[in-house]
Amino acid sequence: TKEITLNGRTVSVRRSLYEALCCMRDNIPDLTSGLYIWIDALCINQGDVDEKSAQLGLMGDIYAGSLMTYTFLAGMDGDALVVDDILKQLVENSEKDFQETHNFLSALSPNVSPSNVDRWTALYGFVSHPYWSRLWIVQEMMLSYPFNEILFGNSKVSVQDLYKALLTLFKCVVSLTEIFEDPLMDPRCKVDSFVPHIHRILDIRKAAAKAQSVGSLRHESTLADVLTMARKSLQSEMNDKVYGILGIVDRGVQERIRPDYKLPLGTVLTQFTKAMIEEHQSLDI
Repeated sequence: TKEITLNGRTVSVRRSLYEALCCMRDNIPDLTSGLYIWIDALCINQGDVDEKSAQLGLMGDIYAGSLMTYTFLAGMDGDALVVDDILKQLVENSEKDFQETHNFLSALSPNVSPSNVDRWTALYGFVSHPYWSRLWIVQEMMLSYPFNEILFGNSKVSVQDLYKALLTLFKCVVSLTEIFEDPLMDPRCKVDSFVPHIHRILDIRKAAAKAQSVGSLRHESTLADVLTMARKSLQSEMNDKVYGILGIVDRGVQERIRPDYKLPLGTVLTQFTKAMIEEHQSLDI
């Protein structure tokens, strides 16, 4: 842990949060102009189950009402500049035709130069970062889209540019399978290693885009996507399988569920299922 000064008091925080605060201080000038910053690890007493349960119901409104949501990927300091360069090049190539982008990625193949191996393993570390598998990011990224920036090392990328870059990569890497499938190649450079992680990130964008097209995050087709992603996500508290997506579901469902971390998971799932049936007057959930 590391120590910070908060409201005149010394507070111990995880190293990842300490690094995130330093990164935000150095890369986001507006933070010194009196803006309020919400950090759930600090703003919610994580050791008080009752407070945590009460505050959790506000999380959806906090994300939706924020001017900007910042995501910090810890442990990327050594690879940040390399990843930043690749993402910028991918964004530039997103406006070009398929053949030009195909040629660009071919030149970056690990088989072309040993230095390219380091570039691809760095990018793999970015897309496979544990953050992307967390359940809470589904709500965070959907409710704050497009006002979201990803911080890593001393670099940052907007969520719009991240999606552009990964979509460009996804469209072309599949066609470059032979180049990226040398048996002797580092497994992290291979297509089948990259694709699942890219899919995960793009699925969140797809759900957010669908929500915008139908005019609601709470449309039944959007909820189906969210529930699917929730099943594949990781969380420290099993009850978060429900509580972690409450900000996205219908207000009527939210009003029927009072977060309570003292309840067993079976009870929470039963409450959620009952609330969905009653709100939609349908068994199709």
